[in-house]
Amino acid sequence: MATVQPTTRVRAVAKDVHISPQKVRLVIDQVRGKRVNEALAILRFLPQGAANEVARVVRSASANAEHNNDMDPEDLVIALAYADEGMKLKRFTARSRGRPGPILKRFSHITIVVEERPRPVRGARVARPAARRGANPTGRGRSQTPAVSRAPRVPARSEAPGKIETLPPKPEPEETIETPPTALEAASTAENVETTPPPIEAAQAKAEETEIADSGLAQPRDEGGERRNER
Repeated sequence: MATVQPTTRVRAVAKDVHISPQKVRLVIDQVRGKRVNEALAILRFLPQGAANEVARVVRSASANAEHNNDMDPEDLVIALAYADEGMKLKRFTARSRGRPGPILKRFSHITIVVEERPRPVRGARVARPAARRGANPTGRGRSQTPAVSRAPRVPARSEAPGKIETLPPKPEPEETIETPPTALEAASTAENVETTPPPIEAAQAKAEETEIADSGLAQPRDEGGERRNER
């Protein structure tokens, strides 16, 4: 049988706290199972009036564990927390027809028990079980291995059933062979190019002929630029 080592627990009790046990239990339920530092932070911001009394008992239990049992206050956890009913103060108030109405002023006993629970070390490696014989060394099972997707084989055209269609070959474009011009054609082309005056000179010659015809001069200008006065 496995032996269970007893855990050291330290408690603190506040007796005859002038608060109803029902109101104290609403606050205790918020911090049960929390670490001491976290519980004190929660109790600091609770609006109930019993939060101050519960926080005072939690600090007392933490101090008892630290000074009396040499426990680390950072590792303390609230293991048990409960509120018992204490004494009652009986009072009365006047009601109708002179009869007294009872009033009970309730008290409670608050008990907090803490124990030491070390925090888990971050980054600690967890021992893995030994690999079985014949298992995949990569750690992935057979069902997790990605299967290679193979596309269905498409038969070639020659293997496809049915009639094979043969297309006629495309006609090739005809090549035009350019023959070099003959000597006569080249000479006539050069003569036309030389004899054809440019458009500006042709216009000047035409204007000169028109001027000669209008002035009645039969002879054009000499080489010196003077016109002949012969008619």
